[in-house]
Amino acid sequence: MSRSVQSHKNTYLGIVIVFVLFSIGAYTYINSNSNEAPSSGSVLVLPITLTAEATEPWWNMYAAMDNLNHQLTLGAKFPILQTEDVISMMQLADAGSTINSTLDNSEHHFDIKRLMAISGATYIIEANITKANNGYQLTYNLHQENHQQHQQQQIIEAATVDSLMTLTAADINQQINPNNIAPPSTYHSNFDNLQLIKGLGFMQSGDWTFAQQQLTQTIAAEPENLLARRLLAGLQYQNTQYTLAKATLTSAIEHATAINNERELAKLRLLLAQTALEMTEIEPALALLSVAKTHAAKVNEWLYLGYIAQLAGVINQRLGRNEEARLQFKQAIKYHRMMGYPIGQSQSLNLLVELEIVEHNYPQAYRDIARSFELISGLGLTEMEAATLTLMAKVEDKR
Repeated sequence: MSRSVQSHKNTYLGIVIVFVLFSIGAYTYINSNSNEAPSSGSVLVLPITLTAEATEPWWNMYAAMDNLNHQLTLGAKFPILQTEDVISMMQLADAGSTINSTLDNSEHHFDIKRLMAISGATYIIEANITKANNGYQLTYNLHQENHQQHQQQQIIEAATVDSLMTLTAADINQQINPNNIAPPSTYHSNFDNLQLIKGLGFMQSGDWTFAQQQLTQTIAAEPENLLARRLLAGLQYQNTQYTLAKATLTSAIEHATAINNERELAKLRLLLAQTALEMTEIEPALALLSVAKTHAAKVNEWLYLGYIAQLAGVINQRLGRNEEARLQFKQAIKYHRMMGYPIGQSQSLNLLVELEIVEHNYPQAYRDIARSFELISGLGLTEMEAATLTLMAKVEDKR
C-alpha cells in the first residue's frame, strides 16, 4: 500500500475518532444538563386544596394560594405568576373547576402538562392541606419542565396554617433559588373575602351584573381591598362605563399610593390608560403607561411590563409614531419571553406583523407571523390560532 493511501486512511480514522469522541461528549453534556434545575423561569402556584375540617372558614383555595404566592422570595430570575393571572390561565387551559365550586375547598385535579404549556411556567406547585398530629400538614408537588416532566413531593407540618404557609414558602425558596435570601414582606391576602370569590365566579360564568353586585359589597365592607376595586373597574370598562371606571380607578390609585403598593399601582394605571384611550385621552394614556412601567419594574412584574409595552405600541402606532411602536412591540415580546408566556409573545408578534404590513415589510412580517403561529400551535387555543392564520394569509397575499 502506498504511503499516500495509508496517510489518507489514517487521516480518515482520526476524523472518525474525533467525531465519535465529540458526539459522546455532547451527548453526556446534554443529558447531564437535562436534570439540572433551570437557572430562570416563571413559577405558578395552583389553588391549594383544603379538606373541609382542615382550617378556619376564612381560608379557601385561593386565599391559601395567594398567601403562599406572596411569601415566595425567588428573585427576579424566577417571577411568580400572580393569583388572578393564574386563574385566567387556568380558564384558558380548562384546568380545574370554576371558582364558585372552590368555596367548599374540595379536591380538584389539574392538567399540569397543559397548564405548563399555556402559561410557559418553568415550575408549577400543586399542594393540599389536611389535619395531622394536632396541627396541619401540607403536601406539595414541585413540577418541573426540563426536557421531560419531573416532580418532587415534600411534606411540611406545623401547629397553625399561618406557620405552615411560612415553612412551605421557605422550603420552596430553598429548592428553587437557595441563593436568594430576601425575607418575605408582610402581606394580607385579598382572596380571604368570600364575596370577592363569588364575584370572581360570576365573572367567570359571564354574569357581570351579579359580579358587580358582589364586588361592590366587598368594597363597602373592605374599602382597602384593591383587587376588588380593580376587578370592579374592569367590569365597568368592559360595559363601556368609562366615566365610572375612571372614578373607581382614581380612588383605588389614591389608596394604593398611600400604602405604596407598587404592583397594584402598575395594574391600576394600566387599566386607567386603557380607559383613557377609550375616552380619546391619548396623550394622558401614554403618560399613565410611563408611570405604570416604573411601578412594574420596581417589583419585577414582567408580565405586566409586557402588557404595558404592548398598549404603548398600539397608541404610538395610532399616533403615527411607527418606529416607537415597533420598539414597544419588541419590548413586549422580550418581557413575555422572560416569563416564557407563549400567548403574550404571540399577541405582541401579531401586533408587530400588522405594523410591518402597513410599512410594506412583508418578508419580516412573514417571519414574525410564522413565529407567532409556532408559539401557539397545538395549545388548543382555537380563536387565537384562527386569528393568527387569518393574519398569516393576509401576509402571504401581500407577498
